[in-house]
Amino acid sequence: MTESIIESSAEVALDVISKAPIQVLHVDDDSGFLKAAKQILEMQGNFQVETASSVEEAKERMKQKPYDVIVSDYIMLGKDGLEFLKELRDSGNNTPFIMFTGKGREEVAIEALNLGADRYFNKIGSPEAVYGELAHGICQTVERRRAAEEVWKKEQRLRAVLTSSPDIITVSDLQGNITDCNDAAWKLMGFSSKEELIGKSAFEFIAEEDRERALENLKKTFEEGTIRNVEYTLLKKNGEEYIGELSASILKDSSGNQIGFVSVVRNITERKKTKDKISRQNEFLNSVLESLTHPFYVIDANDYTIKMANSAAHLGSLSEKTTCYGITHKRKKPCSSVKHPCPLEIVKKTKRPAIVEHIHYDKDENVRIIEVHAYPIFDKDRNVAQIIEYGFDITERKKIEGKLQDANKKWVSLTENTDDLIMIVDGKGIIQYVNRTIPPYTLKETIG
Repeated sequence: MTESIIESSAEVALDVISKAPIQVLHVDDDSGFLKAAKQILEMQGNFQVETASSVEEAKERMKQKPYDVIVSDYIMLGKDGLEFLKELRDSGNNTPFIMFTGKGREEVAIEALNLGADRYFNKIGSPEAVYGELAHGICQTVERRRAAEEVWKKEQRLRAVLTSSPDIITVSDLQGNITDCNDAAWKLMGFSSKEELIGKSAFEFIAEEDRERALENLKKTFEEGTIRNVEYTLLKKNGEEYIGELSASILKDSSGNQIGFVSVVRNITERKKTKDKISRQNEFLNSVLESLTHPFYVIDANDYTIKMANSAAHLGSLSEKTTCYGITHKRKKPCSSVKHPCPLEIVKKTKRPAIVEHIHYDKDENVRIIEVHAYPIFDKDRNVAQIIEYGFDITERKKIEGKLQDANKKWVSLTENTDDLIMIVDGKGIIQYVNRTIPPYTLKETIG
């Protein structure tokens, strides 16, 4: 008998939720019937059935663990199934409840459903049909409840997102009329309540100069399903303007039909002001740097790549790997000679400014003598992160200095090898130079 019932219920088993066994609490005062029903349901593979022979026993079992569904007889010793159902619902327990009884009176079924029963099945009939219907009914009831709970959880998560988001979130119909919104929307837009905002056209809150573009983007949203980070000048209830960054997506019903769209707007007015301020500061900085007639660089202290350079540096376009020593010295590694020490190494070691003379090459490969000034830029931990470097071309000055040194050597050689006394005095008659001693004074005593 049991085997034939199971075979006839095979199709029902395919409908049972496959992820986890359905936890069933079966309540009936007929212990033999409980044993048979448990065997039939569990042999289908997707049910885990526990039994109770009275309402009180069932309530005790429910204190120990939750169940996916309760299957209960109507007439039992002590409290009946309707009383059990009423107590559950009055206490707030909404566990799916199926009335499974041999009493097929219509008024019992109606009362059970009115009290909150999910299904009603009659024990009377062929075992194949009775248990097939029961198994199928349990599956449908539990699946429906689980689906409802999942929808509820998703709605709660969505509601939590809407409530906690500082951005303006609105739901609109296909004509752009607002049908729902979060609290941030009506508060930030200057309304006194959510109800005051509902029903208004979203286009009312877009500045007139941006409305045509907004309509074009709406069409794009319908075609592509979404738009992201579009900037508009938007309006509050009182007409006050602010800059908003809008993203929108199409909403569809279960059949895939477009029914509206959801929009998220972030007020970026302050961010925009800050960005514009930084842009103006950068323009000013670039203007200052470009006004300099000598080369100016900002160099990474770790790999010596050039992060910034003015036009006077004559570097053209910089790549991410352009190094200071590669450009100015035509070298493959930083300079390290004692005569021409690397100013960056000095700054990194001392964390102080440095001035050195270097041999550089101009764009025509000509050798130039450069006086290099280097200054540290520190990170928050006082480590040298970048280095400002600028240089003065002192090639001509060094040539003049060389000529002066040569002339001075000739002068010294001439005056020291003559027999004549040569003396240089200033306007006050003070001796500034003499080529030989004047007794009784030493040469040192004579000067001055």
